[in-house]
Amino acid sequence: MDSNRRSYRGPAALVSEAKSFIAWILALLIVALAAKTAAKLVAGQTSHLTSHLPLTSNCDPFIGADGGGNTVPGAAVPFGFANPSPDTLRHDTSGYDSRQPIIGFSQTHVSGTGGASKYGNFRITPEVGELRIRNLASAKKDELAMPGYYAVTLTGPDARADARANVGVELTATRLVAVHRYTFPKSTESHLLLDVSSMVSSGGDQRQRAVDCTARIVGPNQVEGTGKFRGGWNPTPYTLHFFAEFSRPFAAHGAWSGEASQLGATSAQGGERTGLYLTFDTTLEATVEVKIGLSFISAEQARANVEREVGKKTFAEVRRNAAALWEEALSRILVEGGTDEQRRIFYTALYRSHYMPHDLSGENVWWKSDEPHYEDYYCLWDTFRTLHPLLTLIQPDRQRDMVRSLVDTYRHTGWIPDARVAGANGLTQGGSNGDVLVADALVKGLRGIDYEIAYAALRKDAEEESPRPVFEGREISEYKRLGYLSLQKERSASRTLEYAYDDFCIAEVARRLGKVTDAAKYLKRSQNWTNLWDVDTRTIRPREANGKWMQPYDPLKIRKLCVASWRRNIDSDAPGCLETTMRAQCHRGTCGMPLASIQMQANHTITSAARCSAARKLT
Repeated sequence: MDSNRRSYRGPAALVSEAKSFIAWILALLIVALAAKTAAKLVAGQTSHLTSHLPLTSNCDPFIGADGGGNTVPGAAVPFGFANPSPDTLRHDTSGYDSRQPIIGFSQTHVSGTGGASKYGNFRITPEVGELRIRNLASAKKDELAMPGYYAVTLTGPDARADARANVGVELTATRLVAVHRYTFPKSTESHLLLDVSSMVSSGGDQRQRAVDCTARIVGPNQVEGTGKFRGGWNPTPYTLHFFAEFSRPFAAHGAWSGEASQLGATSAQGGERTGLYLTFDTTLEATVEVKIGLSFISAEQARANVEREVGKKTFAEVRRNAAALWEEALSRILVEGGTDEQRRIFYTALYRSHYMPHDLSGENVWWKSDEPHYEDYYCLWDTFRTLHPLLTLIQPDRQRDMVRSLVDTYRHTGWIPDARVAGANGLTQGGSNGDVLVADALVKGLRGIDYEIAYAALRKDAEEESPRPVFEGREISEYKRLGYLSLQKERSASRTLEYAYDDFCIAEVARRLGKVTDAAKYLKRSQNWTNLWDVDTRTIRPREANGKWMQPYDPLKIRKLCVASWRRNIDSDAPGCLETTMRAQCHRGTCGMPLASIQMQANHTITSAARCSAARKLT
């Protein structure tokens, strides 16, 4: 047979050979995929093999807790007010420092803030053996935190102490209820101390102080009480109530006030250092669970919150519900690729973006209203730049309700606040930045907001001198007269920039509501930032009321003192860009405010003329 002649093969043989070829190709693909996956795992990159893990597994609540971040590592649900978390012997505004011993677990906190502290109410501290009402600090081990859950083991005042005195602590929460689970060693003297006067105390002369606190036993396993406090980040007093239900009756109980304790007492009243202690026999059953409802309205409302949000649910059930709420919140943004570390940083930041303000709908004790109610905008003069524009995109219903709450605050107090906590306005740092939230909501199409009422609030910010500009509104008279704030006013340069940006936002709202005259007026006034633009130094430069430039003047120092925070809107590293756009006379007659607008919604820094051009086109 001719060696070059091909032998004949029938259809069956060809099909078999094709199948073998396909199988060979598939085998190569599987090997290649396995090699690629292994390479990613070696490099620390995310692989599809781990995609079945919950998004909450990417979060680390301890990130930001130290080093000035002041975030809270304890348990909460998205925008929930109840936030049981460890308090430590020394701390900043969060009440926590990972290097310090733990003194107990209070139910309320602010997270990621500076200045003076707020909250830290109704702290519970577990003890074993002889009762102590002082020197409660305990060493710890096995500390763990994830969204909606916190756990730690307390080892007593001495970390080397007998392990039989260790107490396991677990925390979880609903919106208005903190839930604790304590696992004690075998003992007839397992105590829970409930300090009704507790608070996170930081901020020097501005720190919180307990004014009048009461607690009383109202059932074999139930306690209720009220704490009245003043001071903290805003000075206005606030009153908070609680109702606590324990998983079993007390074996013994008592009270303390100051240095004195009273065995068998069923109530306590006083200022600082006031509370009840509750004793359990844990020789047969180690665990004690506690459900602590919170309310600004009354102890009865706090009880109703427990019944409505927790009822008969166990600790484990509440924890699962909290985890599910966090999983849903985090799923609003799904990412692919990157390293494990990058995913952890991203999802932890997204987790923190769902912490405040706190949803206190149904808890508005300050006025009667059916509107959604949020507290602890701490503070809009930071969060208007990034957090709220993000929420407008990924949590539009939440953001709508937050804006409605701010508009409702205007209805009943006369102003949209720039910051607010515990039922009262906090400090105003720059402009009237609630204006920005309203404009952002309208531009992005959020419905369900009364924009006419909102516009009345914005126009008041722009036209009326505030009697308390430290707490709301603007110092508007000089700004309207001179076109800037002079050196006679604090933070004159940065506030001029914010006032001008706020005016741009008001102009945009007016334009979209068909208020043509107002839109033109405030758009023109939004150019006032240029009154502080010094062409020679190519910087924003403060001026005297008579128009003279600030002297002496060092641009490097003034950048730190006056306008460093405004690099997010008019970056001080881009004066050439600004000068170019000013000379170009963009089509709206001003370049600064449209530039600022696009930065608020899309980018924090503008560093090139190309970006300025893009900003003009988008606005």
